[in-house]
Amino acid sequence: MQEFSVKTKLSHEELLRAKQEAENYAENTVPDNSYEKLLGDTEWKKLKPEIQKRFSVKPAVGKKIIYVGNMQVKYSFFGWLFAKFCRLIGRPLATHAGEEVPVVVSLTQNQQHQGTEWRRDYSFAGYEETIVSVKALDEKGQLEEHTGFGFSMSLDVRVVNGNLEFHSRKYNFRLGKICMTLPMLITPGNIIVKHEQVENEFFRFTLEVNHPLLGRTFYQTGIFS
Repeated sequence: MQEFSVKTKLSHEELLRAKQEAENYAENTVPDNSYEKLLGDTEWKKLKPEIQKRFSVKPAVGKKIIYVGNMQVKYSFFGWLFAKFCRLIGRPLATHAGEEVPVVVSLTQNQQHQGTEWRRDYSFAGYEETIVSVKALDEKGQLEEHTGFGFSMSLDVRVVNGNLEFHSRKYNFRLGKICMTLPMLITPGNIIVKHEQVENEFFRFTLEVNHPLLGRTFYQTGIFS
């Protein structure tokens, strides 16, 4: 991997400056009511206004939505093994750990799945790592996250205390028109992703992965803007 010098922590002022250096947010986005439809009108209205704003748009064609922040990145031994193995099917999980790891999240349109590509660039001490997945609706209008080579994860979207959460329902493998559900025991585990409003444009992103036999395999959390 490419080596470079990196700060282990970015101040809020630096985060804001990095955010402001991106193109104008309004020019980078177009309206999107996908999450409002997934939740339904009653649940959508329970979301905090700042979260509604973030999830009522998507990247315009050829544009990016950029979030920057610092994360704590942890995994168990079995989590590390899962992350390494998953390199065979894409780059869905970080294979390194650290405290106050600078992360840049870039959202772009993905034409293959007609969804949004989430690219996460982690700047670990001495090396960098990129994780890529695509969130899109399946043929039934349900949310999926694609990692590559036919593998995906079905997600439920929930509102908890005014914040947005994504809960994995099952893991899938598609080969042409054939779709198979993978046994949970051979996956990293049940995933919960939390998007919690902090203050103004700041929000907390948290990823938890819990295996039915091996316990917690991954944990990541950090503040973004």
